[in-house]
Amino acid sequence: MREARRKAGRIAAVGAAVAVLGSVTGAAHAGPADGREASLRERAVQSCPQGYVCFWAEPGFRGVMRVYKNPRFHVCGWVPQHYARSVVNQDNQTWSFYGDVNCTAHVVTLDPGQAAANVVIRTWK
Repeated sequence: MREARRKAGRIAAVGAAVAVLGSVTGAAHAGPADGREASLRERAVQSCPQGYVCFWAEPGFRGVMRVYKNPRFHVCGWVPQHYARSVVNQDNQTWSFYGDVNCTAHVVTLDPGQAAANVVIRTWK
């Protein structure tokens, strides 16, 4: 009985140590990555002209930026090149983005000034 309690105590101590270590390394690792992502997002928002929605074919706002001027109507249409992995909305209205060709598989909705760094979108309205 005493051996079983000691074993259970050691297992609990190891579990607690692993949980603490995991949270410390996770926090330490998340900080710089979050900072880099915020910096990339900020640069992407600044590089996208006012009145436009900007698209990148790669996640993290990488690759060639394609810009699209504000259309008058919210009808389902292809994003530039029929595929995007990052998007910034610098338009004066909210836009929704979809992962299919019929604007039914909703991925994200962005208000003016918002961005999405890691999405797969094909259409928008």
